[in-house]
Amino acid sequence: MKYIIPAVFLGCQLWLLWMVSNDPSFECGHPINKDQLPPTREELEQAALILVSAMKREDDYQTFISKLLHPNDQQNGGIEQVNKIGFTTPSKVIKGNESKKFHCDLQIRQPSQMLPSKVGNLATFVVFQSNGGHQLQRFISHHSKVIGMENIVIIDHQSDRSLAESHTALLLDKYNNLGSDIWTCDGSFKYKAHMWSEIIHQYKEASEFVFPLDVDELIAVKTARKLVQNETDHQNSNHKEMEELSWNAEDFKNALIKLPNSEKPFKLEQGRTLPIDCGDIQWNTSLYSDVVNRDYDPLGFTTDNVKYVGRRRSRESNCLDKAFFRSQDFYSTDKGNHVGSTRRYRDTWRKNCTKDGRHDPDQKSDLYLMHFQQVNFAEWLVHFLRGASDGGDNGPFNTFQDQDCTLSKTSQHYCTGWEKIKKVKFDPKEMKKIYRKDLCSLLVNHQYPFPVGHLF
Repeated sequence: MKYIIPAVFLGCQLWLLWMVSNDPSFECGHPINKDQLPPTREELEQAALILVSAMKREDDYQTFISKLLHPNDQQNGGIEQVNKIGFTTPSKVIKGNESKKFHCDLQIRQPSQMLPSKVGNLATFVVFQSNGGHQLQRFISHHSKVIGMENIVIIDHQSDRSLAESHTALLLDKYNNLGSDIWTCDGSFKYKAHMWSEIIHQYKEASEFVFPLDVDELIAVKTARKLVQNETDHQNSNHKEMEELSWNAEDFKNALIKLPNSEKPFKLEQGRTLPIDCGDIQWNTSLYSDVVNRDYDPLGFTTDNVKYVGRRRSRESNCLDKAFFRSQDFYSTDKGNHVGSTRRYRDTWRKNCTKDGRHDPDQKSDLYLMHFQQVNFAEWLVHFLRGASDGGDNGPFNTFQDQDCTLSKTSQHYCTGWEKIKKVKFDPKEMKKIYRKDLCSLLVNHQYPFPVGHLF
């Protein structure tokens, strides 16, 4: 409480200073219009809480005041502003340091028509993409049905808007006009975690939960499956799921509201889509003849005819599945968002991760992540080519020299795939064999089919 009263007083003084600096004609006692009316008591209390939080984070109090009064001053870094209704607005520029060289610029939303959220400010999705094109369209089409556009923040990493990816540029402009903030980031892919984390911190006051997501990741909710006529529990237990996936505002709200206040990262059970060109390598899906696949195309998106994702036989998330957070707890995420750190629990996952990959019970959620990573052979090949080019902590490994992939701490998956592709000398038939074995067969032989076609 010792900060609240001074903060309210400071908020009033800052409002007066802001009015004078932005309107030279403003004087005390001078008639003002409705847009110049001072904040209400509730708005000031809201602003005070934000000011208190900010003051506790700042080492230099005078620097903090300077940032508030001159948010666009480059010397201050343009960090945070406090607007009239008490919410923080994001910085316009984020920069790394000498050891982490990256630069992100904000293209503030210019909505000509707003696509509203059906869950209010419950969640913010911060999606990382590069030349996403069709994947970005799929991501937005799905998630905007529930959280709208204002709660989707897009990080555009080095998309080449002058070459073949003009489609991506057009989509980014379109989504900006529908209400999304767009961050344009330059810098090595190895700094992805830092870009992601810094930008997420700009939106911690915007919603109760924050979701770092890649552009090929779609969220759904696990709900109890309704039995169809003449179906028994015995039939249902024969590898047929007792749960089904949904994506609507009510189920999404319920899934988040029931989460404990554990101050830990929460986990998303996840599964990869079965590619559409696996040929004769398919699940026996006759048990799901009652599942109706539907077409849904509100923003010009096609589903690629993906109807199933693979589900682990444990039917549970594990400690290396993707993470999401209560906004107030978020500290940082990693390049793949497999771990995540909160202010109270930083890098403790290795200690808590059991031998079978399970995490703490209070990290479990009813949310499911559908990973549309590679829906066909072409995407599979591009995935490894891009990984070889981007490299990781050890730099690019797109050479024709043999690599020891065990030395790559964060990019072992990319490195291993690249080595297999090199070994067959890029022969299309041989690469297709690798694809069918490492992706199609692995999914079908070791996981159960989980219907998703009805969501799209």
